[in-house]
Amino acid sequence: MRLPTQARTFYSCILFLLCCFSLLHSQTVEEIIDMEKEKIIAEIPLSPAHLHPTFQGSLHYLEEPQAQHHPFYLVNEWLVGTVISHNISFTEQSLKYDTYLDRLVWLNPSHPTDPIILNPSFVQAFQTGESLFIWLGNEETKGLTGYARLLFDGNVKLFQKFTAKISRSGDNPYGTYVQKASYYLQAGNTFFEIKSKKDLLDALPAQEADIKAYLKQKKVNVRGIQAPQFIELLNYLPSI
Repeated sequence: MRLPTQARTFYSCILFLLCCFSLLHSQTVEEIIDMEKEKIIAEIPLSPAHLHPTFQGSLHYLEEPQAQHHPFYLVNEWLVGTVISHNISFTEQSLKYDTYLDRLVWLNPSHPTDPIILNPSFVQAFQTGESLFIWLGNEETKGLTGYARLLFDGNVKLFQKFTAKISRSGDNPYGTYVQKASYYLQAGNTFFEIKSKKDLLDALPAQEADIKAYLKQKKVNVRGIQAPQFIELLNYLPSI
């Protein structure tokens, strides 16, 4: 039996509204699912190797694997530390700082035999224990580049820069890794390498009298100064 025109129009409108409701309901469900997915991801312990570009990089190899000693900061062991990338802190990561390459190396727990060199454009800083290293860029004109350990943060900053080279002298034909630590003061945008009393006075001319008094009182030779003495000196100076 054919329905009257008015009835057909009425039912068509009903069907149209039902379809629209179904579509809207479907979209709402999808949105809810997406929200739940985000919630679930947020609650899962972060797996950086899979979820963040910070932990994508090239495989790490020693420049000379058979050389004596090693090029790593402190010890040739994985240190538990924090990677800081664009204001995100990834804690409890296994790290080594290769002072020969001036690069941070990360151990992927899923592939422990394939350590990764992290791209410094993603790693603005990292910390192991009480040692905080800052990425200072690649501009040679600045006077200090790469990663450097921040020792003092005030009106001036004190950095410790580690470098390594392979010495070919001695009995081992593959050489020996030799590390060196240098100190830099940053005043404004200028870095001063401190190797002598003159360097220190050139970096901080306004504190010349106080610096001389401290060095004389403590009998400190700037050429052999160590980090604790340097920090003590800066704490001693007014307006630093």
